Amino acid sequence: MLDFIIPGQQRCGTTAVKDMLNSHEQICVLKGTNKHSSEVHCFDKLDGVDYKKFYKELIEEQDVGSDVFFGDKSPSYLRSINSMTRIKKSFPYIKLIILLRCPVDRWYSNLNHQNILNKRMSAEDNKERGKVESQSFWNNNIMSKTRGMYATQITLVLDMFPAKNVMIVGNESLKENTEVIMKDMVNFIGADSSLPMDVVQVDRKRHNKDTSIHKEIKEYYYKSNQSLRVVLDRHDYDS
Repeated sequence: MLDFIIPGQQRCGTTAVKDMLNSHEQICVLKGTNKHSSEVHCFDKLDGVDYKKFYKELIEEQDVGSDVFFGDKSPSYLRSINSMTRIKKSFPYIKLIILLRCPVDRWYSNLNHQNILNKRMSAEDNKERGKVESQSFWNNNIMSKTRGMYATQITLVLDMFPAKNVMIVGNESLKENTEVIMKDMVNFIGADSSLPMDVVQVDRKRHNKDTSIHKEIKEYYYKSNQSLRVVLDRHDYDS
């Protein structure tokens, strides 16, 4: 049985959390069925399938002990209404672990990650890919921009799932209190937090801001951040 899902958000620490959870003997975050993918991407890539059957068969393939909690870390789910609807229909009481990050910082991290990917692909296929400039990425990559509009995403989740089954963690808090938050997360999943787990340093890299568009980026997220404050009853992000 699938016990929990980490549906997002991308560039907010989901990979670090997955690695830490996988070091716990009672937790298994599933890999994708494609050997080239470390993520399952069932609810956003597969349509019209028996999702319960899909996960049952995937879990049966795992070489793990008994009494293990299984999860899916696919951080593209959160921004997709279709994905979240499919999750709700198949697993209405699933536990959700959502990671957020200052949307401005998340966007710069996404830009940096894209340039790393371009450099890697250029080396692999000998086709030069130039550096993606901030203004071009901001103007042309709508998907990256909208991933940081958390208020709409979180409102949808809390409308669809019981609040007690949703754990929302800020990337900034995770960096400062990694061990405490990871223990809370293990308890939330239902595993034994007294058992050992490898706690690693969450990336603290600060990306250079482009002064020519930084104000525009902050203004883009301002209203969403204010709405998020109301939804969560806490003020995480001013920018």
